[in-house]
Amino acid sequence: MTFLEDNFEDPACSVSDLCQHLGLSRSYVYNLFKNKTDLSPQQFLTKLRMEQAKELLSNSDLNVQAISHFVGYNDSFTFSKAFKRYQGLSPKSWRQIKNAGN
Repeated sequence: MTFLEDNFEDPACSVSDLCQHLGLSRSYVYNLFKNKTDLSPQQFLTKLRMEQAKELLSNSDLNVQAISHFVGYNDSFTFSKAFKRYQGLSPKSWRQIKNAGN
């Protein structure tokens, strides 16, 4: 988990990199994550990225494109699709709702 926490901002960071870093098979790493977090390694990586994105959307004036790069996405389109799948709203809509509540 530490490897992903330390590297999630890198777009090249992947579950394959984690397995290679640990010297363990993908299925073994998958089982470790499911047992410890109830998430797959990919879900854990996505959660790290999305939670950091929510923090940046809430507490900065950075645009969505900049945030997408800060959290490990190569482009804002892919990031926005992933954010909407994760949160149920686009990053822009989520920020507007979050800011309206403050």
